[in-house]
Amino acid sequence: MKRKTVFIFGAGSTVALGMPPSDQHVEFLREAANTDLSLLGSLYKIAESRFKGKKYDINDVYNLIDTALLLQTGLSGGGEKIEYIDVLRAKRELVAFTFDKFLSIIQERDEKVYEKYVDFYYKLAEKELSDKLCSEADFNDRKFFISDYSIINFNWDLYSLFPIIEANGKLNHENNRYLSCGRLPQLRTYTDFNYECATNLKSEKPWYPFTEPAANIANSEKYDTKRRVILTKAYFPHGLMNSFRCPNCARHSLYLGKLDVKSTCDSLDYRSDKTLYKCINCSGEVSTNDFNVLIQSNFKTRNAFLEETRIKMFCELESAERLVFIGYSLPTDDTDYRTFFKSLCNVKEVFVVLKDGKPTDGFKKIKDENDLVGYSESTKSAAKRYLSTANEIYLNTAGFPEAAADVLNIAK
Repeated sequence: MKRKTVFIFGAGSTVALGMPPSDQHVEFLREAANTDLSLLGSLYKIAESRFKGKKYDINDVYNLIDTALLLQTGLSGGGEKIEYIDVLRAKRELVAFTFDKFLSIIQERDEKVYEKYVDFYYKLAEKELSDKLCSEADFNDRKFFISDYSIINFNWDLYSLFPIIEANGKLNHENNRYLSCGRLPQLRTYTDFNYECATNLKSEKPWYPFTEPAANIANSEKYDTKRRVILTKAYFPHGLMNSFRCPNCARHSLYLGKLDVKSTCDSLDYRSDKTLYKCINCSGEVSTNDFNVLIQSNFKTRNAFLEETRIKMFCELESAERLVFIGYSLPTDDTDYRTFFKSLCNVKEVFVVLKDGKPTDGFKKIKDENDLVGYSESTKSAAKRYLSTANEIYLNTAGFPEAAADVLNIAK
């Protein structure tokens, strides 16, 4: 790839796999109100009372909750009251209920559609490996071993990283791409997920993702290893549903089952407080209730780990010349991101993939409202938000993964 490209994924990128976009998450609260979760039943009645006769979404609900937490007050309405001490518990119960719904949807996924996502990441990394094979840079030079593209995913679900892991595995087990030096090393691709380690069920030993220092050593002629590495950076600034914060030492780690979606789904249960695994750092007991994510609120409170992730993500965006947004509509709770995107000086092209009833043939240049005639109101609204951050955008309304081939063409 000739230009540094950042692919940015939002909730709309996995709708084809059955995952609900953010504007449908409020339905989970309504569904939870009919379960035995009395706290969420009270929260639903309070929301219905507070927003009586008005359309509201999950952003409104989380804003209501986070406002109470900031003011250290309880919530009341509709004859119900949640004391301040229970507001945070209600918030976490709602997130856990949402994650349980996610698991049900993921377990019933269409494998043929899922493979399209794996294939997308496969072709993206395959193109990068081909480009690097032709590179004249030294193997341990960042220009060589750091990909010319990176990934930012604002989603929590397991589709954020498992298609990447599977795509890397396929590429690295192919018996080709050998370099004509030393021990004739194989050129492999790995992804830095910005987690130090992960727990998995395949081995008692922790799973360590490749990091930049490790890639530099692996690519050094001094050690002449059997492989050379191309490393892609991936960032999850809102956290992941299989990322957990140890309640004992506050360190974060990933849980990856047997390094596949199925085994991870089978062993995650957000209705249970049983120990899921022992913390790699301090051996403390970590359960599914120890998840740590940012929700769709305008009052996001980040801990040190998520704030560091955001800082790294911003640094990555500063060097980008091309942004490719996939299923991301610049929602109202991401106003800080919108300002940051607007301030980027090096970006020369902005591509946006959304789903609309009027699919386009490839990417269409959009400069103002006159270019949006015929699109749905939701697409127009999202496009206008993008136009407030860039002078022009290239819009594709085929959705994802239908637009995968068009997106991959950008990388040529």
